[in-house]
Amino acid sequence: MIRLIPISVGMLLAWSPMAEACEPPPVFYAPFSTERAANADITSFISQNAPVVRDVSLGRGSAAQESLCGGQGYVSFTIALPPGAPVTFADLGLELRVIDGSFPRYALPEGPISSTLGAREDFQHLGSWFEGPPARHKTISAEIEARFVAPDGTRGKGARFTLFSEPEKPKTAEEQTR
Repeated sequence: MIRLIPISVGMLLAWSPMAEACEPPPVFYAPFSTERAANADITSFISQNAPVVRDVSLGRGSAAQESLCGGQGYVSFTIALPPGAPVTFADLGLELRVIDGSFPRYALPEGPISSTLGAREDFQHLGSWFEGPPARHKTISAEIEARFVAPDGTRGKGARFTLFSEPEKPKTAEEQTR
């Protein structure tokens, strides 16, 4: 007797070796506890220094027929300690928040976070969201603030950076035939 097993496209995709390409980026952070005492060195450092923002990149999803991961948007950036910092990301947390504009929910963590990679001098964030095919994309315009957070919850000075991207304009019939 032949037995039929119901299967969904999602299950087929999950078995596909290409499915890994569409998965959200790995998470290298965890919630940062702000219920501990902070030593004076950390508090002093946070009050005098802002994070350094480097390597900001924003990628938009492509049309679904062009890519297995069509419609997936990605953001990445690196937040670093100032040169000569007496602390590492093992000693303090980081807070990322949208202070102006809008940015896809879940692409940035909520609340203070800590690195799961140990005593590092930089913190790389990789975020993703589903936005559908290019015809459904909206303009992304957001000012993001990164701040150091002490174990006692003290927040430091913020470093701001902008994420901006306009949707691709649809190609005309003539452009598509070229």
